[in-house]
Amino acid sequence: MDLVCGGHLATVPDAFTSGLLVAEVQLKIGIVDFYIGLNNYQDPKNCAGQWADGQAFTGYSNFQNNPKPGCFESPVCTVIDVFNGIWNLEYCTQDGGIIYSVCEIPNKKR
Repeated sequence: MDLVCGGHLATVPDAFTSGLLVAEVQLKIGIVDFYIGLNNYQDPKNCAGQWADGQAFTGYSNFQNNPKPGCFESPVCTVIDVFNGIWNLEYCTQDGGIIYSVCEIPNKKR
């Protein structure tokens, strides 16, 4: 799920990063939900899910009353609700509407 620019959907390793992304999206775009990089897109039957950069999904998450990416027949992606910061799962292919996302571009060694 790499982007043309050499980046990928953002990895969110902790509550601070999650809160920072919510604040930045509210400030710069407005009140919209947005994708982050936690998904099972590479392998829909991968019950643990993984980050778009290939890292295994471990540690922090902000799912509430919603399962973590797991065993699904279709790929699911993680969306952050900008009102409360809660993470939700949605099918990666949405019909209609604009889907926003937060991407990261890794530092390149010089």
